[in-house]
Amino acid sequence: MITLEFSCEPDSKWNQRLLDSKLGYMQQTKEYGYSKSNVGASPLFLKFITSNGEIGNFVSDPTLLSSTFGSIPSTSVEDGIKQTIDWLKNN
Repeated sequence: MITLEFSCEPDSKWNQRLLDSKLGYMQQTKEYGYSKSNVGASPLFLKFITSNGEIGNFVSDPTLLSSTFGSIPSTSVEDGIKQTIDWLKNN
């Protein structure tokens, strides 16, 4: 089972987990997320926690959608995740 936690702010160990995992990259750092807020985006910091306590970090970046498709979706990341989980439970 995987637990998902999301917040507008990263926790104090965010970047250290990226360094420790050796799988992190620049676009997952809290500084990158904060830099997106300077151009009008609202980054969302996502933590995926496995049943054995391992945590994966991700930063949502709506500016990529905007530059690729010309607009940002009207569904927020939070609502999209909830809708996806509901769909998975019911299908």
